[in-house]
Formats: sequence, C-alpha cells, structure tokens
Amino acid sequence: MCAIFCAQWVPSYIAKVWTMRKKIIVPVIVALSFLFLVACTKKPLNVVKQSNNNGLSLTESNTSTSAPGSSASGSGKPIPSTPTYIKALNIYPNAKVVAVGDFSFSNPTIEMTKTIKSGVHKGDFVFFDPDVMVDSGGTITNAYSYIFVTISIKNTSKTKQEMLLTSVRPVRLDRKHKLVASTEDLAYRYPSSNKNAGPKDSGMEAFQPGETKTFSLGFIVPDATFSGKGLYLLVDTTMYADGYEGYKVFDFGR
Repeated sequence: MCAIFCAQWVPSYIAKVWTMRKKIIVPVIVALSFLFLVACTKKPLNVVKQSNNNGLSLTESNTSTSAPGSSASGSGKPIPSTPTYIKALNIYPNAKVVAVGDFSFSNPTIEMTKTIKSGVHKGDFVFFDPDVMVDSGGTITNAYSYIFVTISIKNTSKTKQEMLLTSVRPVRLDRKHKLVASTEDLAYRYPSSNKNAGPKDSGMEAFQPGETKTFSLGFIVPDATFSGKGLYLLVDTTMYADGYEGYKVFDFGR
C-alpha cells in the first residue's frame, strides 16, 4: 500500500515543484540575457585627438564638457580657445580719435626696438620674463624686444574715472585680422605715480572729468611672436566685460 502511494504521489510532487521553479527561473534567465546583450552592444569611449596652433597634441574624450582654455580628459593641456578676429569697422588709422566707453584715445605711436628709449633707464623697467637678457646700457641682447607706445587718453565723461593702462596694449594681427599675439605685461610707464627710484609700471590711473593725459608705455615681447608685419595697438577699457567683440585697434600700416 505504501509503495503504491509513493509511486503515485512522488512524481506528482516533483512535477509541481518543477513547475513552480520554472516560474522563477525563466524570468531570471530572460532578465540576465537582456542585461548581457545591453552590455555587449554599448559603444566604447572614443578618444579624439586635436592639435592647437603650436602643434601640441591635445586629447579630449567624447564626453568632455570642458570650456575653452580648460583641461580635458586629464591631458593637462588646454583646449585651444576660439580664434579672435577684429572686426574691420573696429580698425582705425592712427590719425583718428577712437572712443571706447568713457574715454577717447588719440595720437598713438608705436615702435619695436632692441635699444632702450632715450631718457628711460634700465631700472625703470620690470623684466617679467627671466629669460630676457639686457646689457648695462639697457639694450636687449637676445630674442626679445621693447615695444614703446605713446598715446593721449581723455576722460570724456562728467565724472571722475579710473582706468588700467593695460587697456592699451600692442598686438599682432594676421592678414585676416585674426589676433595672433598680445601682451598685457606693462613693464614701464611715464608719467608714473612712483616718484622714487625703481620700476614705474603701476597700471591704474585716475582722470578728472574732461581731463586728457599723454603717456609713454613700455612692453617687452618675444621676437618669435611679434616680429614681422601686422603690429597694431589695441584699446579696450572694458577689460573683457563686453567680450572680444568690443576690441578696437589702431592700424599703423605695418
């Protein structure tokens, strides 16, 4: 009797257990199969190589959101920023008066030379780059040069104004008026707020309403980026507040 019962009940019990396990196992197998297919079809991270104008190799992942001038993908090298072009309508002959904000600029001159300007002393300059070599008379003896600028600046407003003299700076443009070189390292100025011996490079200047002042400014630049044609004088009192669109330059026909 027991044998008959076991022969009938055991197979029935096994069948019920197997049916219940199938209800659990089958969905699990389907889910695992789907995840495996997704993982296999996912695209690998692409790497794009770029080169900047100096020939440096730059690496950026296809998920990078780095802004121009920042580092991407841990490369440690900056992504080149968007080229800056000076608008043709913002290029003026040096005989013109150029208005920018509360100021006007006029009577500019510019000179690039190895020898120090007459009346200027070597000790009046700040030599920002330690690679610049200068003899006892102030003449630069290696691959750098002075750029001397004179310019008249007028406060055209009815209130007192202050301006950084680095708003006036030499630049180089190519034939398409693309900005290819610039410096803001004001190494010398006259007249200077520093009446004592030592560097005269203080950039801040105050102007009374309607006041005009004429300055002699000095910069030291590498020959590699400033030599050749395309030397201009840029004026911009906004200091980037309005972006590069507001840049205005004096053209000396060089």
